[in-house]
Amino acid sequence: MDQRVSAVRNLLPGLILIALGALFLADKFFSVNFAWYYRTWWPTLLIAFGLLRLIERPHRPVGALILIGLGVMFQVDRLDVLSWWRMHRMWPVILIVIGVALLISRLQPRPGLPANHS
Repeated sequence: MDQRVSAVRNLLPGLILIALGALFLADKFFSVNFAWYYRTWWPTLLIAFGLLRLIERPHRPVGALILIGLGVMFQVDRLDVLSWWRMHRMWPVILIVIGVALLISRLQPRPGLPANHS
């Protein structure tokens, strides 16, 4: 079962690229409006990858939470849900949140490693 999951993981990036290419091609040659959907909903990909990473590595959630947080912030901006939120004004918040998350992850003791007693 593990080999089957590993094989799918190895093929997944290529399959995703083929599917995206086919959808963008259909957008160019047929009356499919995929570009609009992609421009509007691409942040859900960040959220989905973050959730998958969180499921795979629940003991190391920082990277996954950063992806999910970025996805949520970009999606809020794309959907214009909050009238005061504009990504071009709020992007420094992203830098601050990522910095805080990195500091927290670096300061937490890692399992199997001795704690730093300075």
